[in-house]
Amino acid sequence: MRTHQLAAIVIALTATLAVQMPAPAVEEPPGPEGGLRTVATTDEQDCHEVITTRGVVTSAVDALVPDRYGLATTPTISLAIVTYTCRDLAVDLAVDRGHDSHGGTTMVSIGSVTITSVDGVPTVGATRYALWYGTDDPRLFAAVRSSGMPATFLHGSTADLPPASTPAGSNVTISWALRGHDLSYDLGASAVEPAVEPTDSFVAFLHERPDGRTARLTIHTRKLGTATTTSTTAQFAGIDALQPLLTDPRFNTVPQPGLVARFPYHRGSWSSVLTVE
Repeated sequence: MRTHQLAAIVIALTATLAVQMPAPAVEEPPGPEGGLRTVATTDEQDCHEVITTRGVVTSAVDALVPDRYGLATTPTISLAIVTYTCRDLAVDLAVDRGHDSHGGTTMVSIGSVTITSVDGVPTVGATRYALWYGTDDPRLFAAVRSSGMPATFLHGSTADLPPASTPAGSNVTISWALRGHDLSYDLGASAVEPAVEPTDSFVAFLHERPDGRTARLTIHTRKLGTATTTSTTAQFAGIDALQPLLTDPRFNTVPQPGLVARFPYHRGSWSSVLTVE
């Protein structure tokens, strides 16, 4: 996941969701003397990621982001939609409540905006405010939800990936159909498969909990290959959190008529630490 870049509507019966939804996660209590508490760590290998962006109205985003987190002062800002799938993702919970990973590939969606300061202090490095986090892995969903971040379980999602052995320089296509009760969209991209090399970069996603404490997801990228998609298609109308923010509802559709949409495509591996502070 790059630090300097910032990746369909579904109707389901309540009874169906009750079967597919993991048991509710209990919100993490404060650490000793209100200090830092680690909720979970992850190790995410062999991942495919596309980062799309949408223009949003700053004042509308500002209504969702607490005042202590600074936003750009421009009338509009960019909201990044990170979409990725990893062939191998392990979750280590600080407090294991019996949620099991589902095995196989794991899908993740994160919507966020850049924040420029926290409590008046300028941010250092890539720091973003998370507006949503979705995954189809029950164990990861439980961890994110218990941290206080807005989490959606992607109960009926699929991804179509290139073969694991695809060599760099090959033409590839990737597609996702993500399905959650308030987070549903389709995304497809074509690109040239990049070579993956060692790297060392970080991005932090923050979200303020109801108790005023901060949930922080810090992602450490260790291997990365970067390309630009040759074409990208998407339908974002099923992302509930995005709808009141868009500068124009027509931008739910990618690309706009007569245009070609190109966005960052990444191959790599990373790890993360989810904390409450």
